Amino acid sequence: MVVASMIIVPVLVVRMQADYFLAERDAEQSMGVRHPAWRVTGVALKNFAGALLVIGGLLMCVLPGQGLLTILIGLAVMDFPGKRKLELWLIRRKPVHWAIDKMRQKAARPPLVLP
Repeated sequence: MVVASMIIVPVLVVRMQADYFLAERDAEQSMGVRHPAWRVTGVALKNFAGALLVIGGLLMCVLPGQGLLTILIGLAVMDFPGKRKLELWLIRRKPVHWAIDKMRQKAARPPLVLP
């Protein structure tokens, strides 16, 4: 999990749109227009993958790895009430925002724009 997060998290952070935290998004918009059964299955799989990332991130807070960034990516993947408020609270932490902007700078991407 540590090795996977050290590969996946930077890739996701670099690919994230600079205005990701400015725009409102919802589950139906991200899943597109599909049959309801596929949409429910997709949301369930996204939430499961996000939960695995959050759990792995919590473990990496005491083990080697990028714990806070992994938690942030896991939360970004999941859909739950209050998600946006929690994401903004996390991304506004100076160490998290600094680390993300540093990764984006190395990849020649613009820094994240926060509301």
